[in-house]
Parts: sequence; C-alpha cells; structure tokens
Amino acid sequence: MTEGQDGTPATPWRPTITAERARQLAKRDFARRLEGLLLETGGNVAEVARRLGKDRSTVRYHLRRLGMLGAGDAPADGSGE
Repeated sequence: MTEGQDGTPATPWRPTITAERARQLAKRDFARRLEGLLLETGGNVAEVARRLGKDRSTVRYHLRRLGMLGAGDAPADGSGE
C-alpha cells in the first residue's frame, strides 16, 4: 500500500457501486427508454424495435419481463401495436 499526499496510508481502491447496483440501474434506464419510446410511437412495438435496432419479439420479451406488456400481448397502457 502506498501513502497519500499527507503521509497517511492510502486506502485501496474500491468500486463506487456494486455489480448488482449497476444491473439495477441499467434495468431502470432501459425500462425508462422503452417507456419513452412507447409513448413516442403511440405503443407501436414494431416501431420501438426499429428504433432500437432489435427484433420485435426481443422488444416484446423485454416488455413482458419488465411488466410493461400485459398477458393479452398488448402494451400495458392499453394502446395497440
């Protein structure tokens, strides 16, 4: 271990967030992005997929996983594709 500028022992480097917290933040940010795109496109999942460069089924998978797609396969806000 090296010393700090004032002569005190330097503390070892530690990540400022845990991997779990990073995953939580990424999931939250992705959910917000999907929500914004759904609002912009009027709930059109195919258009959201085009804007993300993903397959529509992949977007629907993420929407279901995030609880944003109902069991009837329509977006949770009630708008259609």
